[in-house]
Amino acid sequence: MFDRLPLEVLLHCLSYLSAEEKLECLTLKKSIYNAIQSSGVLYEFIIIERSEKFADMYTFFDKHKELRKLVKKLHIIKTSLDVYSYMALPTMFPNMQDFRFENPYHPIRDYDEKEVNAAFSPWVKTLTSLREFGTPVATFSLLANNSCPQLQYLSLNIMGMDDEEKKFVLYDYLKNCPNLKVLDLKYVNTNLQHMEKIHKYLPNLKALSLTQVGIPEDNFKGIPEPAMTMESLLIDDCTFVDNMAKWLTYISQKYPNLKNLIIGKAEDMMAGNFFDENRYQKFLIKLVTNLKNLEFYCTKCLKLTAGILNAMDKANIQLKKIELGLYGADESFKLLVKSKQINYLTSLTISGTSYENMVFRKKKKFVQDLGKFSKLKHLRINQSKEEVDGPESNRVPLDFILETVKSLESIQMDFLTLEVARKTQEPFKTNLKKLILEECSVEAMALKGQEDWKEESEEYLENLLPKTEIEYRQLDDTPEDEEYVHLFQI
Repeated sequence: MFDRLPLEVLLHCLSYLSAEEKLECLTLKKSIYNAIQSSGVLYEFIIIERSEKFADMYTFFDKHKELRKLVKKLHIIKTSLDVYSYMALPTMFPNMQDFRFENPYHPIRDYDEKEVNAAFSPWVKTLTSLREFGTPVATFSLLANNSCPQLQYLSLNIMGMDDEEKKFVLYDYLKNCPNLKVLDLKYVNTNLQHMEKIHKYLPNLKALSLTQVGIPEDNFKGIPEPAMTMESLLIDDCTFVDNMAKWLTYISQKYPNLKNLIIGKAEDMMAGNFFDENRYQKFLIKLVTNLKNLEFYCTKCLKLTAGILNAMDKANIQLKKIELGLYGADESFKLLVKSKQINYLTSLTISGTSYENMVFRKKKKFVQDLGKFSKLKHLRINQSKEEVDGPESNRVPLDFILETVKSLESIQMDFLTLEVARKTQEPFKTNLKKLILEECSVEAMALKGQEDWKEESEEYLENLLPKTEIEYRQLDDTPEDEEYVHLFQI
């Protein structure tokens, strides 16, 4: 088989195997092994997901030292390492460009910063992407003592770091990676003064993500200098000690070219879990009025009101994507249909409510309203298990949706019963390319009453959508950030 495969195809296939399995395949024929070894492509990217696989990798590259310099991308996930095994990696792989280490269960706490810096300093000139989950051992040591001009992506989850004061030093360390384009921070405290430091030291920053953060009070005053390069901002799972108005004002002044604004779950320490719509509406109106380039709007914890939509229309904002969530999605949808945004939107996600609630007493009207979005390509009904009794009470008429919303190219749904009314197996005339169903059931009415008809309904659906990729997912298969993770990558 190997003799009949072009080398580039073989390389692609083998890239999915572990280092141990690659070696087993390649020893079948020495000439092929030599050809692939000389190409270097096979070993550019390595993923380790268990401790025993890390040991296998170490043994393999200890035996084949000539391959070490070819490794450019190494992701070690959910694997515990002692500090000495960790510090051995730069010597083993001197040309690393993309490094990721997730150690959430046993973060490294006892280490000598000077030793770590000496060990990781060979990567200073090569790293373009660095991710650490647990304790940022390599990051803090590198950025404290070196300039990292090549670094463009930095992601830190500092849940394993106990020293709160040391966390704040990170903002000063950022001056050593001035060409950073994406910054992703989790489990840190961030106020507006910290935000000013971030943009002072990172003049090329395009995307900033703050997740599971505390937002303490600050003394920031005045109008901030605009960060012209910023395109995407995410603030999620955060607690505001002070009220949120300052942040909304800051965002509206700081990011005139912002395209993507995502404010997820948030808690106001003074006011409770959700923010009162009247308390923040004037600040949101000012925000959307100032952000002329806005394309994606998602404020899950803040209600989308008629005043905000009117402000968007008056400012001639043309959204491409919107997510309605957590707070009155059914009411916001009715307002959205009356706005000019239905002429521009290509993606609509509805979260925080059930499909049954969206179609309450008017089952056809919701789908008919969807048909008014002339450019809609992606539709997601993102309801949680807690919001519905079960798929039986949330029946979605697939035939009617495809007939009414002809522009759709992808549909994604959770905890629903997808009802297929078509009685013949003539395929649907549709542009639908992908259908994702998480914890959903399919019921083909043409098979109803037959033995095992519910089980056979999935195959029936596949026959009706021969050009559509259908993906069935289990509970929690879908990442929370699936809708926008691409915005925070290089």
